[in-house]
Amino acid sequence: MGAHGTGLLLVAAFGVFLTGAAFWRIDEFERPNLEGRLVAVARRMPRWRWIHGWMVAGTVTSAVAVVALARLLTPERGGLATIAAVASALGCGAMLGSLALGLTSTPRAAIEVVRTGALPDGYERWSRRANRLYETHMVLAYGTWVVLGIALLRSPLLSDWVGWVGIALGAAALVGFVTVRGPFAPPILAHFYGLVVGLALLRT
Repeated sequence: MGAHGTGLLLVAAFGVFLTGAAFWRIDEFERPNLEGRLVAVARRMPRWRWIHGWMVAGTVTSAVAVVALARLLTPERGGLATIAAVASALGCGAMLGSLALGLTSTPRAAIEVVRTGALPDGYERWSRRANRLYETHMVLAYGTWVVLGIALLRSPLLSDWVGWVGIALGAAALVGFVTVRGPFAPPILAHFYGLVVGLALLRT
């Protein structure tokens, strides 16, 4: 796959993920208590499934796109490109695990909470696992930005500014997510640098 094809994949990954993420409701799906969140899921089940379905598609597209980018970089910086591709694949795999739990365990638990008023046995544990998988994804995604940025900086594929953006934003986002989370937490951000690189590739 050439530079333009890779660029299209990277841009598509952001767009596909955003198609789901744009429908996320912070006021409902991020309520402070777990029971309240599950009631919201039960009331918004079609929206919940829509969000997660598109996020799955976007995550898979992103993993494929980063592998394609790594192949473009392999002739110059094979080691760094390979590290980035592996880190991205592991992170995307973790996110897919989290999303799978969101598409299976969470809807069942939501229905149970509405029916009985109580959390199903074991769901709180599954919810913590899903959150850990999501956290793993974000850490690896931001770390991948840094590695890709270094690889691009040492490659003639794109202008140096693209590499510096990856290094600077990746490092800042990684530190921010680990320390304060907040603005660095939305999972759509994991695909932002891919969008930047993709647009830059489409302009070559």
